Amino acid sequence: MTSSSATYTVSEIRNKSIKGIKWVGLAEVMIRLGQVISTIILAKLLGPNTFGIFGICLILYRLAHAIADFGFGAAIIQKKDIEKRQIDTIFSLCLIFSTILCLTAYFLADYVQHFFSFKDLTEPIKILSFIFVIVASSIILRSLFIRNLNFDKLTIIEVLSFFLSSIIAIFLAYKGFGIWSLIIGLYIENILLTILLFIYANWIPHLRISFTCLKEILPFAFNVILARLAYFFNSNIGNFLVGKFLGQHYLGIYLVAYSLIDMPVQRISKNVTKVTFSTLSKFQDDLMEFKKTYKAINYYLSLIIFPLFIGLFIVAPEFIRTFYGHQWEEMIVPLRILCFAGIFRSLLVISSTTLFAINKPEVEVKIAFFQGFLLCTLIILFLHSGIIGVSLAVTAAYLLGSSTSLILTLSTIRMRLREYIKLILNPFVGSGFIISIWLVNFFTLKNVMSDLIFMIINIIISAILFTIYVFITDRSVFSRFRKILLTSYE
Repeated sequence: MTSSSATYTVSEIRNKSIKGIKWVGLAEVMIRLGQVISTIILAKLLGPNTFGIFGICLILYRLAHAIADFGFGAAIIQKKDIEKRQIDTIFSLCLIFSTILCLTAYFLADYVQHFFSFKDLTEPIKILSFIFVIVASSIILRSLFIRNLNFDKLTIIEVLSFFLSSIIAIFLAYKGFGIWSLIIGLYIENILLTILLFIYANWIPHLRISFTCLKEILPFAFNVILARLAYFFNSNIGNFLVGKFLGQHYLGIYLVAYSLIDMPVQRISKNVTKVTFSTLSKFQDDLMEFKKTYKAINYYLSLIIFPLFIGLFIVAPEFIRTFYGHQWEEMIVPLRILCFAGIFRSLLVISSTTLFAINKPEVEVKIAFFQGFLLCTLIILFLHSGIIGVSLAVTAAYLLGSSTSLILTLSTIRMRLREYIKLILNPFVGSGFIISIWLVNFFTLKNVMSDLIFMIINIIISAILFTIYVFITDRSVFSRFRKILLTSYE
């Protein structure tokens, strides 16, 4: 793979994007199912307290993903033309920067344990600190794949890495390794991912630094890192405050509940926008094509996001009691509340991608910091109400943040709010039908069948009726999906 992508026509970009979304969609179906299954098994084996410790470790891991590449990964994708010496310089600087972060995290581990007052926290943080260097390398390599729209190989690599690491983590948890099973799983996933990316990238980095190469992309990368820091704060302030003030047990409950709504955001919204970010970036000088692509992204993602989160909302009690067990029943109400946070957060991801693609990172930075302010303020105000109060605060913050981001995005691309509402009206109304069907089933069938059967019936009936509703209101949607699915893979 070359370090700079070829010049594509509009039709070629669309074709590659469709194929990219297919590959990403295939990966997400597999990874999503695998992640749900592995999380259920690990939660039953390890319990809330172990996941409470892992919640603090995840803050460090997410920090690595947020800043280890110093924003240059996104710059590689967004820049129209990029030279090999620029990529070499970026890679070299990222290795240096991530090494500094690794050492910093290692030596601060004792202070972190003292702050949270959790037992046995120091060693996991020290061991996990070395993952910074691995993550930085994988982000740069992944950016090269995305820039060149090579999603087929990237999908295979990501799926293989995820499933192997999950199997090993479950095996180690079963053998009694506790928190170490989760940390080893993270290492295996990221090491294997990086090795395979190197093999298939057909690119060998040269360790050299030329600051003149960075002048053009440094402002963009700086705004990216500021936005990511804000996103990191937004994603982890809940874990931080729950761990500090509510304790290890409730952090474990909150972490697993939040991870269930975070999976669709990460595995569907963010990965589809990973494809569309590259596509939209290539249309940044063609507003008409940009808006057309933006509309398509929002419409098709809404058809997935709305019924998925509403479906999780209605089956949450049966799902948790059946698969997680009674030790996790405290998670039911927070999970139901956070389902709506998942919808708003997914919409926020789309707006964020759009602003970066159209080269308005400074607007996105402001939105991200505003979102962080909302989260921090509302969580602190609702902490006295426990884990339910925190869930309500997070949901309210994402509602306000996504609304603000949407208004600014539509203004930037010169699109009316009325046009946007029309895009998501069908998925929204269809999700209302799902809730109506659930209410009918709840009052007529709930007391005469088991949790598992009731959950299965709700899923099947809701899926059928939602599909029928979408077909009646937009008969062309399935023919368009069919065209996408019949497009041959490269």
